Amino acid sequence: MKFEELISPIGIERFNREFKGKKCLVIKSEENIFKDYFSWRDLDNYLNQYKIGACDRTPQLQVVLPDGNKWCKKKSKEYKTRDELLKLWKDGSSFILTLSEFLTQEMWEQCQEFEKHYGIGQANIYCSNNKEAKCFPIHADSTDNFLFHVRGKIRWYIYKEFATKEYRPNPSFLF
Repeated sequence: MKFEELISPIGIERFNREFKGKKCLVIKSEENIFKDYFSWRDLDNYLNQYKIGACDRTPQLQVVLPDGNKWCKKKSKEYKTRDELLKLWKDGSSFILTLSEFLTQEMWEQCQEFEKHYGIGQANIYCSNNKEAKCFPIHADSTDNFLFHVRGKIRWYIYKEFATKEYRPNPSFLF
C-alpha cells in the first residue's frame, strides 16, 4: 500500500505538518487491508522451520516469556529446543519476528514504501494465541513507528513523555 494511500484520511501535507515526529495518529479502518501480509499459515511455516538441519531459518525469533523477560534466539545464551518453543506458544507467550520484511513479498513491499519517507527501517511481527498475552513493559523507541493491528484485540498505551520504572505517565492514547 502506498504511503499516501495509508494516510489518505488526512493527507500527506497535514501528516507531515502535524504528526510526523510530533504526535500519534490513529487511523481506524473497517477493512482488514493487511490481513494477507502475514497469515497464521505463514507463522506456522516459520515456526516449523526452527532448527531444521544445519540451516538457521529463524534467526530473529524473540519470545516474551511468562515471567515478562525476553528470550532472543540470536542473543540469549540459553538454547531452546523446538518443543520448548512450541510449548511457550501453546502456553500463550508472545512471539516477535524481527526483520520480518524478508518473510513475504507483501511485507517487503510495504517496508520499501515506508523507507521512501523515513529511510532504512525494519518490520516486526508480534503475535500470540492468547488474548491475555503480554508483550513489552513500558519503554521508548528512538524511531517513528507504524503499527498495523491486523487480528484480535489488544490494548496499546502510547505516552507523550518517556517513562521510568518509578514514574508511569498517563497515556495520551489508549486504543
